[in-house]
Amino acid sequence: DEEVGRMSRAGMDWRAILDSLPSAPARRVKDPARGALAAGAPADLVLLEADPRDNVESFTHVRATWFAGRSVFSK
Repeated sequence: DEEVGRMSRAGMDWRAILDSLPSAPARRVKDPARGALAAGAPADLVLLEADPRDNVESFTHVRATWFAGRSVFSK
């Protein structure tokens, strides 16, 4: 929550925040397949409760998460 707020206050729009959320961790673990939505890539997905284009705080309201194609969190 705090990270998204700081990015927003720093002037990042929803597109820049969205780009940073999956790509920065993927760079840290040095796995180019992570953080990308492409055929053959790991199925890591996050479903949000609302559209972050309307309010960037929506990035912090996660409804469900899948890691490697398996559900790991669901409200």
